[in-house]
Amino acid sequence: MDGAAEKIDWFFDMCAKYNIYILLDVHAMRDSQNGYDSSGKASDIKWIDNNNFRHWEYQAARWFGDWNSESKNYDHINFFGINWGLKVHEAML
Repeated sequence: MDGAAEKIDWFFDMCAKYNIYILLDVHAMRDSQNGYDSSGKASDIKWIDNNNFRHWEYQAARWFGDWNSESKNYDHINFFGINWGLKVHEAML
């Protein structure tokens, strides 16, 4: 992460200089943005044997709260995770 903030600032400056719009898509939410291994944390994995597991169908975006797949609602909203994400994005902006 060393130097990342400077690279982002440089990129934003270059885009502003050349009138290029930016769509910033950050995949780094605390507690995982989607529960998949690509988010840095695989949650809700189901082992199918000693060497293999499945997780793609068990998505869990824990940064937002605890999802109840039966009721199709969140049992708990993770306001700490949401506010953390807002602070990080505001800092980048």
